[in-house]
Order: sequence, then C-alpha cells, then structure tokens
Amino acid sequence: MSVRILGFWDVPVETVNWTVDVVSVVLISLSTVLSAWCGYQSARWGGAQMRHYSQALADRVQASEASGQADAIRNLQVSVFMQYLAAYAANQHDLAEFLYQRFPPTMRPSVDAWVATKPLKNPHAPSSPFVMPQYHLEPLAELERANAASAIEFKAGQAANQQADNYVLFTVFFASITFIGGISTKLRRPMPMVMLTVGVTFLLILGALLLRSPIE
Repeated sequence: MSVRILGFWDVPVETVNWTVDVVSVVLISLSTVLSAWCGYQSARWGGAQMRHYSQALADRVQASEASGQADAIRNLQVSVFMQYLAAYAANQHDLAEFLYQRFPPTMRPSVDAWVATKPLKNPHAPSSPFVMPQYHLEPLAELERANAASAIEFKAGQAANQQADNYVLFTVFFASITFIGGISTKLRRPMPMVMLTVGVTFLLILGALLLRSPIE
C-alpha cells in the first residue's frame, strides 16, 4: 500500500509512517531542548534585571546622601557669606578679610568673580556667588554622577526585564511546537504531514530569531 505525495509521487505507507515518526521525534526533541535553553536564559536575564535595579537603588541612595551633604555645606557657606556681605557692604575690610579667609578654597573663586562684578554699584550683577559659574560644590558633582549612574542602571534593568520576557515567550512557542510534534502522530493522513510542516516552519523561524537574541 502506498500514499500519493503532491499528486504524483507514490510512497509506501511504511515509509510515510517512519518519516512522520522521525520528524516528530526530532521536532519534539529540538523544541524541548530549545525551550529549556530559553527558560534558563529567562532566569539569567531575570537575575541581571535584579542586579541592575539593586545598583540603581544603591546609586539613588548615594545621590540622596550627596544631596543632604550639599545642602548642609551650602547652608553653612551661605551663613558665612551673609556675614561677609554685611562686612563688605559696611566697608569693614578687616572683618571681611577675616571671613574671606574662612571660605572653603572651592568657594573663593566664585566670590572673587562676584566681587569683580561690583554688585554694590552694578544693578545687573549676579545675586550671589552661588549662581556664578565659578561656584563648585563637591557633593553636587557626586549627586549628578550618582543620578546619571542610577538612570543608566535602571534602563539596563528595564532592558534585562524585556529580554527575560522575550525568552519566556520563546518558551511558550517552543512548547506549542512540542505539542504539534506530539499530536501529529495521532492524526489521520494527510494531517500528520501538514502539522509537521507547520511545526518545522515555526521551529526554523523561531530558531533564526533565537540566534539573534542576546545571551546572558
């Protein structure tokens, strides 16, 4: 007994059954292995996601600490500067010089630049040294660095989460192919060949997409 393939090719039934069984086993085996690989990668990317989010949180804590330090230092500097400003406006040069020497080294360039604008006579002068481009506060630099690092880590965590979701989706598709391979041997001809053709096509497409997916 034979089966006609494509309308002109007579193939023995035993050969057709053997082919269906072999293709089904290969399809189930490959899809099972690839499904396990995708589950492993999904778990790995999930771990990467947690690492990135944890680092983003740590950077955010550093940014908060730097912000608190910056506020404390700036408040102290503003207090000393207000006393300096009062002495400067009253022409108390000795007191002004005394307070000036107590300024942090990073603050003096901004004060010098501000005084050079003649704020007592120039109505367009900046309001204080703290708005001058020469003003530099170390914790502010750390604050900007930590905020930038936190944003980068958070985006990396989002990307890792997306990759984990993609691999979960691959797992679902490969499980569907396993189902197709298993049920194809239980159907009457010509459905086994049709189902296996669909399964092999999906497997090739998903395999090509999987090869393009990043590995953790």
